[in-house]
Amino acid sequence: SVPVVARISHRAKHIILRINPQSRSVELVHPPRISSRKAQAFLESKRDWLAAQWQHLPERKAFHIGEIV
Repeated sequence: SVPVVARISHRAKHIILRINPQSRSVELVHPPRISSRKAQAFLESKRDWLAAQWQHLPERKAFHIGEIV
């Protein structure tokens, strides 16, 4: 399960789908003229793309005090 942050932007011209590698979340941005239902349908239609992109995210590495990076 991946957290999805959905928001409406008055500056957006179309639906934007982004993956945030730091927070391991997905951001869905859409203009006010597009309903939340249509934006959700768009997200569902991109499920395979999201899964493929998720596979390319770098592994998280825990850093410890005193460790040389």
